[in-house]
Amino acid sequence: MNTIYTTERLILKNLEPSFHNGCMVLRFLTENKNIFEPYEPLRNKTYYTKSFQKNNLDAERKAFRSLSFARFYVFLKDNPDFIIGTVSIGNVSKEPVPSCSIGYKFDKNFQRQGYAYEAVDLVINIAFFHMGMKVINAFIQNTNTSSLHLIEKLGFKAVNHGGRMIQVNGDWKGHYKYTLSRP
Repeated sequence: MNTIYTTERLILKNLEPSFHNGCMVLRFLTENKNIFEPYEPLRNKTYYTKSFQKNNLDAERKAFRSLSFARFYVFLKDNPDFIIGTVSIGNVSKEPVPSCSIGYKFDKNFQRQGYAYEAVDLVINIAFFHMGMKVINAFIQNTNTSSLHLIEKLGFKAVNHGGRMIQVNGDWKGHYKYTLSRP
């Protein structure tokens, strides 16, 4: 699997731990903290530090090499140092059915412009055709209407209108489970 992929408008990279020493990742996370945190687990106070993000990039690169997790940071082709989003593949299982989960988040200034669709669509193809996955799952908080719309537009089908199945900010929140099977 490659560490860099491109679309018409975007570059998706699995970053080296040395990428700006974690500063650009930290900027992306802190500038969007208010829109990301309602959908994420509680964060340790060190999460929003340069050293944590640099160490996290190192852990992500190791997981990428073993194909157990892959996070792609999304950049515009005309601004390849400014992170506008991430798309990740996690919960990778090889047996009995090769499957994974997909997750994504985009900078508040780059939403509703088709970037998420373009990036997630590419990562779906990476999961199916480069990682050999047969099923991709997406778990989306039932109040996240933008994400629900995106995942449905990408062809995912709801298989579970589950209850409080994922812990977010210390509370169990309702999530829908969507799946997409390899064509």
